[in-house]
Amino acid sequence: MHQKNNLNLPMNNIQSIRRLAKTANALTKAKALTFAFLLFSAAAGFAQCNKNVVLTSSKTEYLNAEGVVQRTVEEESVIKINKSEVTIAPSGHAKMTGSVTSTACEWKQPFNVGKTTLEATFKKEDGATSNATITIVGKDGKISCVMKDKERPDRIIRVTVNKFEEQK
Repeated sequence: MHQKNNLNLPMNNIQSIRRLAKTANALTKAKALTFAFLLFSAAAGFAQCNKNVVLTSSKTEYLNAEGVVQRTVEEESVIKINKSEVTIAPSGHAKMTGSVTSTACEWKQPFNVGKTTLEATFKKEDGATSNATITIVGKDGKISCVMKDKERPDRIIRVTVNKFEEQK
């Protein structure tokens, strides 16, 4: 016969209930810790999205619409990005400045793993405008930047970023 308590429940049932309560408490703590980590990661990634950054590269690749490299140029390029403007300054070429019209940003590990996509409108010297999508991708600690001109879908420009820094 089972030993009984004040509630007339067998003692082994009460022990089972206690074990379940401890397990539920441990799971709740684990979920809270996981949620806190995810929240911190999202906040860190979002914080990166609001930063002014400077990307520097030493090589520019020109690709066709299928993504096949057509030519490679050894040149330093500096790309400055803030909330409202993107400036691309390749050495030996005219500097281009565009107004940022939209931004989508998702970094799982700030400045290492993630992606930012910018839509920008560039104004040419003759007054014409050009719309481009600029995608910055971080993968395995390497960052690349790809620019696609909507008016010239057959020309894609890609740079591998050597230096990525926050601008104050």
